[in-house]
Amino acid sequence: MKTKQLKAWTGNFGKEYTDRNTQTVSGLNRDYKEELGVSATALFQKGLHSLPVVSILEVGCNIGNKLAILNSLGYGNLTGVEPQQYAINRGEKLYPFIAYQQGTIFELPFPDNQFDLVFTSDVLIHISPKYLTKALKEIVRVSRRFVLGFEFYSDKPQEVAYRSFRDLMWRRNYKQDYLKIFPDLSIVYKKKFDHQERVVKVRGLKSEMFVLKKN
Repeated sequence: MKTKQLKAWTGNFGKEYTDRNTQTVSGLNRDYKEELGVSATALFQKGLHSLPVVSILEVGCNIGNKLAILNSLGYGNLTGVEPQQYAINRGEKLYPFIAYQQGTIFELPFPDNQFDLVFTSDVLIHISPKYLTKALKEIVRVSRRFVLGFEFYSDKPQEVAYRSFRDLMWRRNYKQDYLKIFPDLSIVYKKKFDHQERVVKVRGLKSEMFVLKKN
């Protein structure tokens, strides 16, 4: 399945994104602290606190920075799926402890219930609403126990320009989208974060981290 958004992310647009986002874990923590008031490490540590998780998949991992954070927290058995081969090539050199695999959110190359935890971080925001249900179903399909999301939040779905481009970014209540499709999921954790306007130059920007459990 090829969408307009995937075409962008697997082309020069995506390559330029990768080249802009090659922070170390310490650099990522600094950026999160400045923008959200909490480090990336603390953010994930709080969301995953005490969950019985062994195997983890990140969907849309790019070079694997978020998985590297989880590794620093003591998690092993880390897998990242990413549509852009350029990002995978760079990630494999930086983080050899991550098992990378090329693939898309619409056709994850794994069997059902493969991972204890499947998560996205700023990935669902780039999925067109036309294809969002298919993406969420794939994430839940390969999760054995938990689904985590860290995504831009809005009470009402809205499209926003991304680096002056249209049809590449949306804000919405992604937690509620999951629950509408899978009413048997239960909320384990949820917390909203305000982005600092002086940093992002956008008024009222919020993100939400949520963890859902398969029952």
